[in-house]
Amino acid sequence: MLIDCPPSLDILTDNALVAANGLLIPVQPNNTSLRALRLLIEQLAVVEEELQLPRRELYGLVPGIYRRPLSGIARYKMEQLEQYGTPEDPSIAPLPILAHLPLAAVVEEAWLSGETVVDYKPAAPIADAYRRIAVRLDLAAGLASADEWDRLPPLESLVADGAERSSASVGGN
Repeated sequence: MLIDCPPSLDILTDNALVAANGLLIPVQPNNTSLRALRLLIEQLAVVEEELQLPRRELYGLVPGIYRRPLSGIARYKMEQLEQYGTPEDPSIAPLPILAHLPLAAVVEEAWLSGETVVDYKPAAPIADAYRRIAVRLDLAAGLASADEWDRLPPLESLVADGAERSSASVGGN
């Protein structure tokens, strides 16, 4: 079961954190979203500790709702997201980037047609991103093997070498 919550830290989010086994965290490459990410991680730790719950698995981050090409500030913030939880900051659990979901007209077109993006335009890059997320969640649920995840092509960095597309990989592939 996938529980979707509004972007706020309230009782609904706390209830979802208690009910969930793991978290897939959508983020945007901006200050507010990075601050909210840190607050969410802190809130999760508090809920787990106070209710003596087992640790929730942090599946990863999914940056979305950004324009391409990335602006200077968005590029800087995306770089921070790509480095979130790396060994340079051991106080934070590693959070790989699972897929990129930039603004895309095909998402609205699919919605207007009453179809999923994957059904509406299966060859669209954003459809591949949704499939990556599905494989990761299937893996967490025991419905896919680690080999299936490992066979996916590495996720490309959007900021490596100052270029928006690069051969550097992010996201634990």
